[in-house]
Amino acid sequence: MGNQQSADTQSVGGRSMIGITSVLKRGILWSIGEAERIKGSMPITAEVIVVFFKHYTRHFSGGYINAFI
Repeated sequence: MGNQQSADTQSVGGRSMIGITSVLKRGILWSIGEAERIKGSMPITAEVIVVFFKHYTRHFSGGYINAFI
């Protein structure tokens, strides 16, 4: 943990066509994993957005989060 940053271009966020900050990327990736854990199978985008809004911030439009995913 700590202040480590990886430049792994094979990761999900490393291949994003839209540049996003590492904090937002970690939040989205965590939300995907949490939504999958809660549901027990692969979540749809709307379920990931709900988890993201519940645990992080609502300062982004759901459309922007959808584009990031």
